[in-house]
Amino acid sequence: MMMHRGDHVSDAPDISGMIGGMLRVKPGTKTVLSAMINRDLILSEGVEAELTGMVQNNVYLNGGALTGEGLIGGTILKDGKT
Repeated sequence: MMMHRGDHVSDAPDISGMIGGMLRVKPGTKTVLSAMINRDLILSEGVEAELTGMVQNNVYLNGGALTGEGLIGGTILKDGKT
């Protein structure tokens, strides 16, 4: 997995604030995302995420589940980046 400055990997139950890169949510995590994510949101299988914040680009589900009324600037894709 190639990480860039500003990219983050998390298994926290609540994520808020601003993330300057991508956010990868670890497998088996249940979390509430009230953050502003400047790139992509990448979920893993078994992740349950509620989006109340904003994702500027795409959301990759990869077997995870996304709920909530947050804003997505791109597309929700079933799989892709991991």
